[in-house]
Amino acid sequence: MTYQFVDTVRQTEMVGESMPDEAVRINGKWLENEVSGYRTLHVSGRELISTEINTNTIAGMNGEIFLNSRIPARVITVRYLLAAKSNFEFRQAFNQLCRLLQPAQVEVVFADEPDKYFIGTKSEIENPEPGSNIATGEFKIFCTDPFKYSTTEKAIPITGNTLTITNNGTV
Repeated sequence: MTYQFVDTVRQTEMVGESMPDEAVRINGKWLENEVSGYRTLHVSGRELISTEINTNTIAGMNGEIFLNSRIPARVITVRYLLAAKSNFEFRQAFNQLCRLLQPAQVEVVFADEPDKYFIGTKSEIENPEPGSNIATGEFKIFCTDPFKYSTTEKAIPITGNTLTITNNGTV
């Protein structure tokens, strides 16, 4: 009897190679292509984000009065694996990862949503455990603007003196 292996982790084809669906592109460079031995494991923080609501309480009145609401900055967390054959190669790969994450306010794209981007700055990076050439870690991208944007602009035709725009986004 023979068994056929089925990979349970979906992959995305990028630049002729198989990459994880949540692969990260920073400033136009896919980390998987730029850092030897790097692999994105999972990403969190791209989902719905809480809304801060500002209210006022008036003595003797039930409930509160709504004043305004706002959406705060968001933090996207990327969990990764970094593996190398030697200590030297591991240090080189980790240093390259740090160089790619260094610039501030960069465009951040994920392979499972290549038509959208966030603008963010690396705020934290977890150092790997010493003494191993295979490590997992996390880095956080702080997005002062919590929204994601389309990578393409849309042309809107104008008919006469009327301009009708349909926004199918969330904002």
